[in-house]
Amino acid sequence: MSISAIGIRPIAECLEIFDLLTPSLQLEYLELAIGSNCQIDYSYPNIPLILHDSCLYEKNHRQILKLSKPETSAIYADFIQQHQNVVAVSIHAPRRWECSRSELEYSLLDL
Repeated sequence: MSISAIGIRPIAECLEIFDLLTPSLQLEYLELAIGSNCQIDYSYPNIPLILHDSCLYEKNHRQILKLSKPETSAIYADFIQQHQNVVAVSIHAPRRWECSRSELEYSLLDL
C-alpha cells in the first residue's frame, strides 16, 4: 500500500492505519511516496518499505533522488543502511539527454 493512498496525514497516523488494514487486506509493503512528509530521522518500525525516489524529507525539505546526479543518492543510501526493512526503491529513469546509458548503469550500481 502506498502511503499516498492513506492520505496526507502525520506519519504516525499513516503507520497506525497501515497496521489496522494489514490483516484484512494482507498488506505486505508500505511504499513511502510523494504525498506524505516522510522524515529521514523518523523511526519506521519493522514494516517492509518501498522507497519512491521523491519520498524522503530532511528538515521539511524534499530530497529527490536523481540518477543523473549521483550526489543525490547519499541521503537515500544512508536511509537504506539505517532501515534494514527497505526491500525496494522505485526510481524514475532520467531523460536520455540527462545522462548516458553507462552513466545510468554506474549510478544504479553506486546506489
